[in-house]
Amino acid sequence: MPLSFYHRKSPIGDVLLEFRGETKKQHVAVIGLGTGTLAAYGEPGQRFTFYEIDPAVAGVARDSGLFSYLADSAATVDVVLGDARLRLREASPRSYGLIVVDAFASDVIPIHLLDSEAFALYLDKLEPDGLLALHISNRYLALAPIVWRLAREHRLSALLQTWAGSDGCARVSTTWVLLARDPAHFGALAKSEWWRPLPEAPGTPLWTDDFSDVASVMNWDSPW
Repeated sequence: MPLSFYHRKSPIGDVLLEFRGETKKQHVAVIGLGTGTLAAYGEPGQRFTFYEIDPAVAGVARDSGLFSYLADSAATVDVVLGDARLRLREASPRSYGLIVVDAFASDVIPIHLLDSEAFALYLDKLEPDGLLALHISNRYLALAPIVWRLAREHRLSALLQTWAGSDGCARVSTTWVLLARDPAHFGALAKSEWWRPLPEAPGTPLWTDDFSDVASVMNWDSPW
């Protein structure tokens, strides 16, 4: 059972449960392995490819005996080690129906996965009706304005959902952004009461490989 940020009632649970069965995305890429929880949503005939930079994390998910999400998944599961942006370049264009970027919850975020060049790469690897899901929960940084500016730059529609509730073990709060080339690609999520248009953030600068400004999105009132 997927827990925490990935619970079935969470935003990413919403996405993966909306696109299942006949509408499932045949190939899903996930940047950031963790314990491999998202593999729990895998279906027969589906492939999940996890990109993970840290071999120790992969060892915990696959070989520690503590987690079985990867082994128990009904989908075919691959783990690709290395920097996700470099390794993702090796995939063929239009390889994925869904790319999940789950790398921004830690104290120090990999900016090269959240800039214009990274978005261009994601779009190159997505199918024409593919979706890009970003997990932007963070104690210190308000990332939604940055994503809004990137979505505007790349002419993407964007939905936002923050979910707060219980996964059966603990209270959880998590925020995700879902992006597509056309609102029709969101399916029923486009009309969901839980998903809202990503708020506009005029004046937000575009992050690129040559420019980013973490201080400008710091949450200075964070209790942490």
